[in-house]
Amino acid sequence: MDNDRRWRLFERRLGMFVHWGIYSVGGVHEQEWMRRGMAKADYERYAERFGGERFDPDAWIDAAESFGAEYVVLTAKHHDGFCMWDTATTDWCVRRTPFGRDAVDELAAACRRRGMRLGLYYSNPDWHHPNAFNPRSTHQLPAPNPGDVPDMAKYRACVKAQIGELLTRYGEIVCLFWDIPPHIEDPEMNALARRLQPGIMINNRGWSDDGDYSTPERGEGDQGSAPARFTEVCDSLDADSWGYNANAKWHTPEYLAGIIAAARAKGWNVLLNVGPKPDGTIPAEALALLSRTAAKGSFHDLV
Repeated sequence: MDNDRRWRLFERRLGMFVHWGIYSVGGVHEQEWMRRGMAKADYERYAERFGGERFDPDAWIDAAESFGAEYVVLTAKHHDGFCMWDTATTDWCVRRTPFGRDAVDELAAACRRRGMRLGLYYSNPDWHHPNAFNPRSTHQLPAPNPGDVPDMAKYRACVKAQIGELLTRYGEIVCLFWDIPPHIEDPEMNALARRLQPGIMINNRGWSDDGDYSTPERGEGDQGSAPARFTEVCDSLDADSWGYNANAKWHTPEYLAGIIAAARAKGWNVLLNVGPKPDGTIPAEALALLSRTAAKGSFHDLV
């Protein structure tokens, strides 16, 4: 894919961010493990209750299309290290749950069938991996888990293996959303992604300074890292959490429409986040909010 076409495919678009993982079982926050100081063993029990009984990727795509989104970005692995695909690198993945299915694979298949583009989010912090503790990075546990042996060389090898799986098994991946810069230089991370997916866009929260776009959060308030040539503003429908929150503080449609309009005026993308419940359904309040937001502007029409 030539560079000009790559930019055109990823310019002034709307996307739907999806934070779904075993943290949804707690119904509090996607960073509940760290924020509440949970013991590792207590958090691991969430995997036993992650059922996904009503997971339907087509319903997610319907939600994305309802407000004009042209791509979906799924949290393949968040800070808890839990992998939402059937990985060979660890047992800390969907195999360990009653859900037991490869969520990335099923969403990717539905996206191909429906003509929806797919991107993947990948957290650099990993609170479960025995080698991943990184004192140079934010969003770390206060200390390694008992028995962990921090070793970033070993952890980087795991990251590369996992990125290799994610970018070779599921067809075209239009963007890779690294999260939390590790402040450790490893240019091979982005180079690997580009070899495996020549048309991919990579944000600048990763392991080197050659990202394609910046991803400020919450109405441009948190830049995450230095601006790049292109920008994608990320915000969640819930003012408190990105993952499922049983007591969500929903933004107003006016607020969300304003975020979209301001970004459109600058030629930026917008990535609006939903946090599905443990059963895989997007909360009814979120679906209604997406519909009401779309009614505030002609966001289906690209200029």
